[in-house]
Amino acid sequence: MLLSLAAEEHLIGMTRDKASPAEDAVKSPLRLDSTDRRIIGELCVSSCQPFKKLAARLKISEQTLEYRVKRLLGCQAIRGYRAIIDYSKLGYYSITANYLLSSLSAEEEKYILDAILATNATSVFRCDGKWNLSVNFLAKDDSMVDNVHVLKRILSNRVISADLSIHSGTMIFPISLFLNSQAQYGSPRCIGGREKTVPVDEKDLMLLRALGENARMPIVKLAGLLSMPPRTVAYRKNRLKKSGVIVGCTVDVNPNLEGLHFYRVYVSLRAPDKKIVNSVVSYLAAQPQTVRVVKLLALYELFYDVGVCGGDDFRAFKAALEKKFGEAILQQEHMRIYYEPRFGYFFPLGKK
Repeated sequence: MLLSLAAEEHLIGMTRDKASPAEDAVKSPLRLDSTDRRIIGELCVSSCQPFKKLAARLKISEQTLEYRVKRLLGCQAIRGYRAIIDYSKLGYYSITANYLLSSLSAEEEKYILDAILATNATSVFRCDGKWNLSVNFLAKDDSMVDNVHVLKRILSNRVISADLSIHSGTMIFPISLFLNSQAQYGSPRCIGGREKTVPVDEKDLMLLRALGENARMPIVKLAGLLSMPPRTVAYRKNRLKKSGVIVGCTVDVNPNLEGLHFYRVYVSLRAPDKKIVNSVVSYLAAQPQTVRVVKLLALYELFYDVGVCGGDDFRAFKAALEKKFGEAILQQEHMRIYYEPRFGYFFPLGKK
């Protein structure tokens, strides 16, 4: 079972604090200067690039870069370096469960989030809009029902409505608000296609978990974690890159940065044939505000994530999409992500 039933045990022994993490997260947006934003933008493109090379690109000293990155990590503007892992090449598929929950007290919210974080969920969002909780997890055919069951037990009778969708392909882009130009960084990273699986063992999976948690983890530290010689770890890491399991590396950006609003929009089409879906995806991929586009096997044909300056920019983005495709779009259901206690592309380290 991928969303471990340890989560249910966690529900019994959990202590309840009065503070709500989601409420704390939105009290005051984190402020950045132009250099901070450029650093985050470059790390979104590749968080594994050598700091010497990155400092030269940014035209600052390596010492200044290291100081600023340490500060950005310390204030949680960026919450870590994440390897982008193509789970489909390991035989998994990605599922998103969205929930509209009834009103929660601060104690209830922390209770629920702590329980979900005790599972193997890859991403957890709190949001406003059509739904107010989003949970992503990886599964194989024999584990999806178990995963949903665990979430149902955690949420109990608090669910007003829910939506479950399976990802059939994902395109990932840098956050353009932090970059001078998105075009200079080449093609998007693509994961989740119907690819042939790559044979891996438990050591490979542990390595992927570690890189999913910290893509910049030194080989020597990885070797200690995996109880393997550094040369063997380096070989395994390179093999996973060459086989396309590791697609790239990025950073986990705090959604509560000043001047940055993250929205996720689910799109339903009137006549969802492959040609129309691909046309919408191509249009979204060409927009600089787009952060992610995911094709779905569900009630909705796809969802897209955008990073914009505010509500007016977001409404203009949605309106432009509807104008472009007219009657082809049946509806766009959105939610604004304001708190993200976990984000990643593979199972979190330390969870079974």
